[in-house]
Amino acid sequence: MKKILFIFGVLLFSFSFVHAQDESNDEANGKVKERFREFMQQRLNLSKEEANRAFPLFLRYFNEIRTTNQQFRDDKLVRQQKIIEIKLRFRDQIRQTIKDRPERMDPEKVDRAVIEFRQALKDEAGKRNLQLRRRGGLDNPKRNN
Repeated sequence: MKKILFIFGVLLFSFSFVHAQDESNDEANGKVKERFREFMQQRLNLSKEEANRAFPLFLRYFNEIRTTNQQFRDDKLVRQQKIIEIKLRFRDQIRQTIKDRPERMDPEKVDRAVIEFRQALKDEAGKRNLQLRRRGGLDNPKRNN
C-alpha cells in the first residue's frame, strides 16, 4: 500500500512540473505574439485597431507559407507557385481588412518586417545568453576547468 501511495505521489508531483512548463510556454508564446503584433503595427504604420484586425491574417499567412514550404520541399516550382497563390490571396484579404491605405500591406513589406522581427529576437536571445555566460550561468568553459 505504501508503494502504491509513493508511486502515485511521485507521478502527481512529476505531472505538476509538466503542467507548470506548459503554462510557462503558453505565457512565453503569448508574449512573443504580442511583441510581434506591436512590431508589425509599428513597422507597417498601422493603428492599434488595424493591427488587431490584421494580426489573425498575418498568423494564418505565415502558417500557410510554412506549411507550403514543408509540403513542397522537393518541388521548387510547385512550391513557388503555391506561395504566390497564398500571397495573392493574402493581399486581397488584407486590403479588404485595411481599406485606408492598402499599399502599406504589400506581402513583400510584411515578409521583410517578419525577417526583421526574427532577427531582433535572435539578437536579443544572443545578448541574453552572453550576459548569462559572463555571470557564469550557462556552461561557462572557464568554470568547468
